[in-house]
Amino acid sequence: PADASADPDWTAGALVGIVNGVYYLQDMRRVRRTPGGVEALVKQTAQLDRASIPGIRVVMEQEPGASGKGMIDWYRRHVLVGFNFRGKPSTGSKIERAGPVSSAAEAGNIKVVAGGKWISDFFDEAEGFPIGHDDQVDALSGAVGELARLDPKRQSKRHEPWNDRTARNARRQHPLRDPDDDRHWDKDEDT
Repeated sequence: PADASADPDWTAGALVGIVNGVYYLQDMRRVRRTPGGVEALVKQTAQLDRASIPGIRVVMEQEPGASGKGMIDWYRRHVLVGFNFRGKPSTGSKIERAGPVSSAAEAGNIKVVAGGKWISDFFDEAEGFPIGHDDQVDALSGAVGELARLDPKRQSKRHEPWNDRTARNARRQHPLRDPDDDRHWDKDEDT
């Protein structure tokens, strides 16, 4: 952030899949970037995901009002051209939207796939929810909500559970660095 004392929201995206009613959190991206930097990251992430997960859907939270519709239109026409992409208006509070995730987790139906450096930050946020930052929890809630809408016949029966990425636009964003290259990650700004 420009002001070292500021603690703005993050832009967060979750890669989540469902297999036999169990949700798998495969990856989480959380950054503070400029709008152009976020666009580049969303596009790069969608390209990487599509290369390894054919048929992946990209769903982005649509903020209220004309500006939210305009952003979804921009992403559809300029950033994610050729992707299975749609905006999803959010409804209810973040606490209400996290209800199904909480219920699924209590039932043992949320699995976090090991291996990412993002996991510790995700659990810190989830354990503190709803106090403090909630961007990763909201991204996971959006992905689970989207996957729960699927007809059970369309849910994966294979053990390749990561089939949906939900990207959330936050209020504050900063310049992009390659998320897969540790040399470009500033631990104070990105996780």
